[in-house]
Order: sequence, then structure tokens, then C-alpha cells
Amino acid sequence: MIKNICFTPYSYMLSNPMNKILIVVLVLITISCTSSKENYKYPFIANQEITETYHGITISDPYRNIENTKDSIVSNWMKNQSILANKILDSLNGRDSLIKTQKSFNQNSLFRIYGIKKTNDGKYFYLKKEKQLNVAYIAYRDSLRGKEHFLFNPSDNAITKGYNINYIKPNWKGDRIAVSLVKGGDEIGIIVILDVKSRSIDNTIIQNTDPVSFYGVNWLPDDSGFIYVYIPHTNPNSPDYWLETKSVLYSLGTNPDIRNVILEAGTDKNLILSKEDFPAISIYHQEDIYAYAKVGGSSRFKDTYYKRVEDLADTSVLWKPLFKKKHKVRRFIPAKNNLYFLTALNNSNYQLAKTNIHQPDFEEYQVIAEPMNNQSITDYELTKDGVFYVVERNGVEATLYFTDGITTRIINMPTKSGKITISSLGAKFSDLWIVSSGWLNNPITYKYSIKENKFDQLNLNKPIDYSDFNDLEVLEFEIPSHDGVMLPVSIVKQKYVELNSKNPVLLYGYGSYGTSLKPFFNSLFLTWVTKGGLLVIPHVRGGGEKGDKWYKDGTKTNKSNTWKDLIATTEYLIDEKYTNPSKIAVWGTSAGGIMAGKAITTRPELYATAIFISPAMNMLRSEIQPNGLNSIKEFGTVKKEDEFKALFNMDSYHSIKKGVKYPSVYVYAGAKDGRVVVWDPAKFVARLQASTTSEKPILFNVDFESGHGGSVSSANSIYKLFANTLSFALWQTGHPDYQLKE
Repeated sequence: MIKNICFTPYSYMLSNPMNKILIVVLVLITISCTSSKENYKYPFIANQEITETYHGITISDPYRNIENTKDSIVSNWMKNQSILANKILDSLNGRDSLIKTQKSFNQNSLFRIYGIKKTNDGKYFYLKKEKQLNVAYIAYRDSLRGKEHFLFNPSDNAITKGYNINYIKPNWKGDRIAVSLVKGGDEIGIIVILDVKSRSIDNTIIQNTDPVSFYGVNWLPDDSGFIYVYIPHTNPNSPDYWLETKSVLYSLGTNPDIRNVILEAGTDKNLILSKEDFPAISIYHQEDIYAYAKVGGSSRFKDTYYKRVEDLADTSVLWKPLFKKKHKVRRFIPAKNNLYFLTALNNSNYQLAKTNIHQPDFEEYQVIAEPMNNQSITDYELTKDGVFYVVERNGVEATLYFTDGITTRIINMPTKSGKITISSLGAKFSDLWIVSSGWLNNPITYKYSIKENKFDQLNLNKPIDYSDFNDLEVLEFEIPSHDGVMLPVSIVKQKYVELNSKNPVLLYGYGSYGTSLKPFFNSLFLTWVTKGGLLVIPHVRGGGEKGDKWYKDGTKTNKSNTWKDLIATTEYLIDEKYTNPSKIAVWGTSAGGIMAGKAITTRPELYATAIFISPAMNMLRSEIQPNGLNSIKEFGTVKKEDEFKALFNMDSYHSIKKGVKYPSVYVYAGAKDGRVVVWDPAKFVARLQASTTSEKPILFNVDFESGHGGSVSSANSIYKLFANTLSFALWQTGHPDYQLKE
């Protein structure tokens, strides 16, 4: 049994002469390592309290000093926290078996194919990761069942060796590919250009790019070049990170360091850009005569403009307004003389509509389809034959429809679908690709022929044996939340498990940016279920499960609905005797940290433990973080009194009170995270360790080589990350096979 793990790092204080006079006093204080707990003695860090006044309210911030991550005191404290966390996690029975379980799911698969891109002439380009290789390579087929051709492995080239490919975009002809690569845990990397015929790249290296986060790469219709977003500030710990981004037109064969900036703040009087906005330009089809510019960022709806493709490089030709945020257009597709779009302007659950592309009107438009009852339209695609669209109920039951403008009918899928996404090559082609998934089934991709009403399953990947999950079932229902609003809840369980007060429960939610937790297949979470637990997903407000109003009711001054929905779900599970507080774990990732953090600090007696991955915990300081100005659009600003009060209310760090018995907590963060900077959860951990009286572990694990949520980590690192979180939750909810080794 691990006991009395203690760090007494007095040496760090000697590096600062101002601290020397405190040593005698601190020796007396830190003999017990600043903790009264017998089992968990945490690394010590002195707090340096800062007080600030907002709108007449004085706020104390006791660990503001942790925000200086360049300070060796802070970095050493985080390293020592990680040492402690890893020592404890390494000593958990069953943890290593979970790593082996995760690996075993892929043992029978010699390779994995992903990132598939299709071209108009029927080619399939994709990334392929073989089990014995450290990185993925690019391959392609001339047709769905054609012979595979190897194209490019970054390890074989001096320029790209040490990089990983995270995105590819072939041009319209399919003879060149823009390839995005990153190193280590970095999110920002480079783009190189691959010649398909010669299978080689030239010396062109486009720096400071992140097409995964910034709207991809958009090839010009004549394939003479492409548009990408350039990121001038690349340090994820800098306050300028992700600010002042620019849309750049790169022409093949030119010097990429001489950037042809076609859109940035100040270049167009019609298009107002702030430094935090992302100027993204899209070209949807090769025959498009217009390009479209979005004032991007975290806002669900965006001001959008258009301009002829032939005028892109001419900054004297101004962008024309297409629609504004107020029109609530979520997605649009141009086709011939029409522009199709989803809008929540007159229906919170979205209408599918169209307008004339040359004289667009987003207030008086033609409605193509409208949802009924508790449903939302979530996706659509144009084909030569008509329009396909997806309707979802509560974000968990999906149905595919087709309309030719005269009749509308349901397309019956081969299997029941919790989630459906569709894609096509545009209105000139009949091809439609459908991805169907659910809580219990891996995504299945079909190519659909409407003429034959035939589904052709794409089997580029060999099926993985998930027989461990054969005895699971899903329950979908609604419960009244704190204010009587009906809240959708999904539960995954073993068929034979009795719903009683003894079941371990893992609550997973998010509730921000309008992101719906649609049915997804995750072997980690399902492994929890095979251990006798219940996986419970409350579809809290702030997500998009019930349309735009459901999203808005969980933002800014309405944000408390997000964690109150979670608490209502927890109380329901206890009242209905599904479980009891000693068996309940809650999981929050990124902005989901607001939901989970506020739940355990508001009602700590309801939870046994909490898992946080790259969590947002210190919302009062969110807007001063990298990309913080974009967070204002979603959560608010301290400059406005009502939004300041909302931010303070949603701040888990400031919700911690001394002398409270808090549940156990495991927090994971990436030092290279530019979305939720590492000091945010670090402050939460320091304050919680110093305040809780529960004698339950508060562990903090920092990965100094990864970014947001463990992004760009190796497969083994991801296996370990999830095994750590799952074994910690099993340990803290009392599973006998996941206790500390004697």
C-alpha cells in the first residue's frame, strides 16, 4: 500500500532571495507537507494571493502565482504532482490489465485506415497506420475495390522525418495532395505538397498551419494553388496564441515564406475582423464561381461573405455580405443558381431551406424540410437526384430522408442508427456516403445508390472483434430537470444487471458550443460497463441535442443549467435506486470541466469521484488565456456585470471552500495545450488539495509533451491515459479488482 508519499522541496525557495526569510516559518508549516491527510501528502507550493474588484465585488485569487508556468517553482511543482499521481496509479491493481484490454481490441487488426478523402473521378485517398509502424502513411485506390497504392511515409523523407500526418487534402484532379504534419504534442505544424505520380514532395514547406482546427485546405478550381489559415503566434502559452490569423493564397511553385495574404483584419472595409476572429475562406466545388469567407471563432453562427473566385487575389475587390449571425445559418451549400442552408431563424430545431445565390434572402426563403415534434435537422447533402437530410430525436435517434422537391420519403438504413452523417461530391453526382453509428456499434460507412436503393458497405478496415460488448443494451428516456424541462438521458448497461442502489455509475457530459453528445462507440467507456458499471450520458443544456434554444439555454448567464441538468440526473439515479453517491463518478473534458467541476463543488456529497481531462475550471480568467477572446463569445466577459457574475458562478476554482469533504479527483492536462492552458486546472488542483477534508486523493498528472486532451500523443500514451482514468474511477467507486497493491 502506498502511504505518506511526501515531497519537501525547500530547495526551490533558495532560488528567490525574497523567499529565504520565510523558510523558518514554512518549515513549521510544511513538516506535514501542508496536508493533514494521512494517505496523500501533496507537493507543496506557496500561494500568493491577489485580490481584484469587479463591478464592486472583490474576488480573492489565492494561487495566481501558478499562472506563471515559466517559473521553475511552478513547473517543478507540476512535475512533482505528476510523479505522485503516476506512483499511485502505477500501484493500482487492474490498471495494466486495462492497457492490455485496450491494445487487444486492435490486436487482430494489422492496420487502421482513416481520414478518407474522395475525388470526383472516384479515387480514395487515406491515411493508413500499420501495427508495426510508428506513423501513418498515405495510400490511395482508383476505386472502392481497386488495388491499394502506397504514396508517402513521412519517416522516409528528410524534411518530414519525425513528423506525424494529421490531415490530407487532394486537389480536384487528384494529382497533388496538401499534407499537414505535426511534431510531438504540437497542434500547429507544416504543410507540404505531395506529387501523386512521382510519390514525392518538393522543398516547399508552409509553416505555422493547423488545418485540422482552421477549416482545412481549400484548393482553387483550377488546382493552381490553395487557401489556408496562417497562424503568426504559435506558442500555446502566449496570450497572443491563435490571434491575428490570416487567410493566405498559396500558388504552386512560389516561395511560401512570401505570403499572399488575401484576408486579415483591416484588408476589407466590408468585412469587419477583430484580432480574435478567424478569417476562413471556403470553396465547396470545382465549378463554384464564388468563394465564401466566414468570420470564424467559437460562435455557433458566423457573419459570412462572398466574392468571385477570380477576384480572390485582388484586395481592391471587396467581399459582399451574404448573411449575418442574426440569420442563424449553420451550414450552407452552393449549387448552380441556388444556395441551400440550415437555419434556426424561424425554428429552433432548424429548417432546411434554399435561396437564389445571386440575390440571396435569408429572411424570406423557400423551406425544403422542417422537423416535427422533438426533432432537429442535423445534416444534409445535395446530389444529382435530390436532397438527402438527417433528422434526429433528442440527438440520439437518427433517420435519413430524401426529397426530390416533389415527394419526400424515409431511406431505411440496414441497421438502427443513433447517429448518421452523410457526404457527397455535390449536385452533379449521384453518389452518397453514409456513416451510421451508435453507442454499441462502431461507425459503418455505406455508399448508397438511390436508383437501386442499395447500400454498399465500405470495408477498407477489417472488422475488430468487440464480442466483449455483445451483452450490452441501451436505455433512452427523459427526466425532469431542476426547472421541469425534460432532459434526455442515455444509459448503457449490461442486459442482466439489476438497476439497484449498488451499481457503479460513470456520468459523462459536455454541454458547450452547441456540441451534441450523439451516440458514439468508445471501447474505454464500454469497458467500464463490462465491469458492472452503468455509463450514463445526460444531454445537458449548452449542447445542441434539442436545437438552438437548447444550446442558448446553456450559455453565458444561462450556463448554470448545464451543471444543474447534471445534478438533476445524479439525483434521479439516486432516487430511483440505480446507484448511490459512493458509487458515482463524473467525467468532464475541456469545457465539460465546467459542468463536472461545478457539480462536485456545488453538491460534493453526490459524487464519489471526478475525472477531468484538460478541463476549464477558472472561467473568471478564461478571456486572458490563449484564445481567450474567442471564449467571450461562448461564456461572456468580466467587462459586463451580468456576464462577470455568470463567469464567477461557473468558475469551479472559485467555488472551492475550505473545510468541505470533496470527492476524490483525477486531473490530466497537457503542457502544450493552447485551448485550456495548463495553469487553469493546476490552480484548481492546488486549491482543492489545500481545502478538502475528505482524505480522498486529489491527483494531478501533466503530460509535458501533449496538447489538448492528449492530442497527438502516441497510441500507447492514449491507452495509458484512458487506463489511468478508468482504473482511478473503478478504485474510487469501490471495485474490488482495482485497489492499491499491498
